[in-house]
Amino acid sequence: MKRLLLNLLCLLFAYPCFAAEPIQLARMSPWVAGSVAAAPAYTNPCPASWGGCESFNGSSSCYSGDSGNNCDNTWTITGSGTKDFKYATSPAPLEGDYSMRFDATTNYVHFEKTQTACSNECYGYALLTFDSNPAAIRPVLAFVGSSGQTLTRVSVSSTGKFVAVNNTTAGTATTLGPGTGTKTHVWWYYKAGGGADSISWVGWAPDENGTGTMPNCTENDNYCSYIGNGAATLNVNRVRGGLGDTGLAGIIDKLIWHPTSIGNQ
Repeated sequence: MKRLLLNLLCLLFAYPCFAAEPIQLARMSPWVAGSVAAAPAYTNPCPASWGGCESFNGSSSCYSGDSGNNCDNTWTITGSGTKDFKYATSPAPLEGDYSMRFDATTNYVHFEKTQTACSNECYGYALLTFDSNPAAIRPVLAFVGSSGQTLTRVSVSSTGKFVAVNNTTAGTATTLGPGTGTKTHVWWYYKAGGGADSISWVGWAPDENGTGTMPNCTENDNYCSYIGNGAATLNVNRVRGGLGDTGLAGIIDKLIWHPTSIGNQ
């Protein structure tokens, strides 16, 4: 009887201690707990389902004469400013193994390519950071027409706010800006019009644990610059990144263009 009582007391007091162990393991990440061998590797963020995409983690030459072979597309380069399509110095890469670094503080530089995914309507997305605010409003991303006309342009103001530009008309800057050196999610949109009803908007979101929530841009607000009466009438012919003007330097990554909404990223 004494042995039975001792065994019962041992179970009563000791069991909770041992029972806690599997509970703690259940709360741990499977990578830590050892249930799998290693964390999953990064995969290329340019699936075939997108109309077009540039991850800077592909297997093609980025431009004529390039030996990096890490792009999804071959781009046409204009201007003599600094460019690096295989950039990995902090804060890069913004995603994957490499980002694209541009420096147009002294000489302009941009990269562009003809696209066929979009026609009279197109959505764009990219990850961005800027070294510093420009002295005046400067472009960084754009949809352009067949002769290089601006359809929707993503510009940055001297106070670090985003500004939509349709044709030659600049909209109202976003009320808030991300700040320099900050990983930022940016979306932009173009809808061709009949001369006074074209739509362009630019929206942005801060990075939250590697993701960004696309704003609903139907008017000007903290995160949106909206134009609803633009003069642009042409279809989207090309996608452009980098600077067509001097005064800005930064990093671009995960560039997407698509005929329907791109959504959260």
